[in-house]
Amino acid sequence: MKRSVSPSTASIAGRLARDLTALPTSDPTNALPGLLVDWLRDETWVAAALAIAPVERRACLAEVGRAAWQRDWGGYGSFVRRSISGLDHIWTADQLDEILRRHVQWLLANLSDVLDFRYAKSDRLWDDVTVVGGENLREALAAGRGVIALSVHQSHPGFAFLHPAMSDVGVSAVANLGDRHSPHSSALLDGLRERVELLPTTVAALRPMLSRLASGGCVAIYADYLYPGNSGTLSALLGGPVLIASAAVSVALRTRAAVIPVSVARTWPPETGGVQVRFGTPLPLGDLDARDPAARAAAALLFGVAMEFLIRREPSVWRLWATLRYRWRSAEKELAMVEEQVRRRKLEPVESLAAGVFGHDAECGRHRTR
Repeated sequence: MKRSVSPSTASIAGRLARDLTALPTSDPTNALPGLLVDWLRDETWVAAALAIAPVERRACLAEVGRAAWQRDWGGYGSFVRRSISGLDHIWTADQLDEILRRHVQWLLANLSDVLDFRYAKSDRLWDDVTVVGGENLREALAAGRGVIALSVHQSHPGFAFLHPAMSDVGVSAVANLGDRHSPHSSALLDGLRERVELLPTTVAALRPMLSRLASGGCVAIYADYLYPGNSGTLSALLGGPVLIASAAVSVALRTRAAVIPVSVARTWPPETGGVQVRFGTPLPLGDLDARDPAARAAAALLFGVAMEFLIRREPSVWRLWATLRYRWRSAEKELAMVEEQVRRRKLEPVESLAAGVFGHDAECGRHRTR
């Protein structure tokens, strides 16, 4: 049976479709993220969206996302398909098609959560949230050296760090506070400001990061993106080389803070699925010396293993599929310089390391449909 749609929902859907069809195809990587931020800054659009109940709002946004994928508005769909070519060693062609369709749907549906967190309407969302592995976080905090929450760009981080269970934990997060086109723009993180200290993506973040960890608190980082101007160290992701922030690896090894992979993912379908927040077990960094280049390289690879596990577990929720091939290419120069060292080093398989991080999960690395 076809779901009935209220006039306000139909009006919002029509506005979104018109804006999406007008997107230029010359810049598919930035045009769509920029448009999402523009909607969030449009007071008329925001007021109309908030007038719709969250369940209906998410369903509406996801349906517009489906149309954006099918009709390739702004060229985003075809661009992201090219970006992920070569991943058939992980997923089948049909699975990749479903992952990317849902990815576009989630890009839009997640705007609903942004609105609820920004305008203090998140209290009605907590019944949808399941927290898994909270004891891993608590045990790490009890050690007194602080926790680095290593995550990738998935659903709204407020589901983890604004959750009532986290009310007694001091949290700082590195966030891009200026770039309109970036998927990490402040417009997507406004709802965190009252509870989470937002740090810049420059060296100015190091002192408050160290202070937070020294006080036994939590520093949250997105490890799947290297901000412009930051130095990178070589890691690997989904079969290709990537650069991750050298500072994040250095801080982890210098402070001996526990590095815990954190997943925040809405489950399918958007209108009725819940949210799972998962805290993994700390990465095995204890014997690595921050002064040893080989140790830093090993730590960076462990960061990559954790990132890949988070993405594989909920692939459609990952927001940065369009950047993957760019990340691989930007790391090629670094890879050429260390190719011989990497070739000689025997590395454990991703599956073995992931099992050590998250335990023996029968569904690790599998594409799951709901």
